Amino acid sequence: MSYYEKEQARLLRLLAEYEAEEEDGGELLSSEESDADENVSEQDVQCDMDIEEEVEQSSDVQPEEEPDGHRNPSLFATKCVMGCKLGKLATSSTAGNAVKRDDPPPPAPTDPRLPLSAKQKYTMVASWKGISRAMEPTGVHMFLRLFEEHEELLSLFAKFKELRTRDEQINSLELQEHAGTVMNTLDEGIRTLDNVDAFNDYLHQVGASHRKIPGFKVEYFW
Repeated sequence: MSYYEKEQARLLRLLAEYEAEEEDGGELLSSEESDADENVSEQDVQCDMDIEEEVEQSSDVQPEEEPDGHRNPSLFATKCVMGCKLGKLATSSTAGNAVKRDDPPPPAPTDPRLPLSAKQKYTMVASWKGISRAMEPTGVHMFLRLFEEHEELLSLFAKFKELRTRDEQINSLELQEHAGTVMNTLDEGIRTLDNVDAFNDYLHQVGASHRKIPGFKVEYFW
């Protein structure tokens, strides 16, 4: 058997082994890897087109040579096929790993003094990012809802306790200002969640300031 025939047989054997492994593993392809497989399929089609073009232009391309100087276009085409197949395998492996790397890491455990689980803390911080883009209108809506459900609490707010209708409240500059202050207080508290000592100190300061309000009760914080 000549040199190029041995080389061709070896490459074809590798190709057959690869295709057999691909068929055996095809049923195990997960749903997360399906998108990556579609991309690989497109690349495989492109490879096949490239091979056809290269074979058609084989008169301009220098094919493989045997040790005795004879050229073998068949061996050249076989290596092109092997290159595309192995390239597909490498791309598929890389794409699969990329999907797995995209999985978010589990949240770090919270300080045991914080009455929140890691998931609750993560959800709160993530939700607050959206709220913080419109804190004042969100704060006004919060107070409107508070007064709808607990009208008796309106008397605690000296600057706008006379505002009895929703329209009066929503257009009140005093209520808007107070809503902004409250939302900034919440924002500062959420920003210090990673430092429980600072968080607790800040809560004590806010609580102490509210004790000065006549008629205020601890249970009003909700």
